[in-house]
Amino acid sequence: MPKNIQPKKLASTTFYQLVWGVSLCYNQVMKNDEIYAYVLMRNDLKSLGSGKAAAHAHHAGTQMSWWIRHHGNRAQKQIFSSWEGEAKGAGTCIVLSTDEETMKWCVHAIEALKDQGCSSGVWHDPTYPSTTERGFCVMPVDVCGWALGPKNLLAPVLGDLPLMSNISWSKSDEQT
Repeated sequence: MPKNIQPKKLASTTFYQLVWGVSLCYNQVMKNDEIYAYVLMRNDLKSLGSGKAAAHAHHAGTQMSWWIRHHGNRAQKQIFSSWEGEAKGAGTCIVLSTDEETMKWCVHAIEALKDQGCSSGVWHDPTYPSTTERGFCVMPVDVCGWALGPKNLLAPVLGDLPLMSNISWSKSDEQT
């Protein structure tokens, strides 16, 4: 190790701090950190049924992958690569239930952790189909948020959100 670099440990991230103040990421993902993807599904959209929720969760995951590959910093790409390497590309994903205001607050709070490899964003549907009192309409809606990062870094932000309801969506399941 060069003499002008001193090791410095921050949360779950190890950095080598250069003398002139520039940080280089050395070992972003510690072996014992669990990396999770989260979908923050809105629970305040009356027209968001099970099918739409499943489709929008997929859209959010696809957007997450695309965004990190094209816009993520080195630490975010390293976290994504580790998560993607789990279970042949199917890393752990948790769907949480939240309202719009809390979703946006969480996404914003996680953005502050980007230097530690955390990523977040909002899936915006410009043509969200909805039925209102006035009938069927198409409108732009922020449907869900997404986040990716080490569980121990995201838990303080997301830890109080409940899991999305696990109530059966199948009519045949209700009878059995």
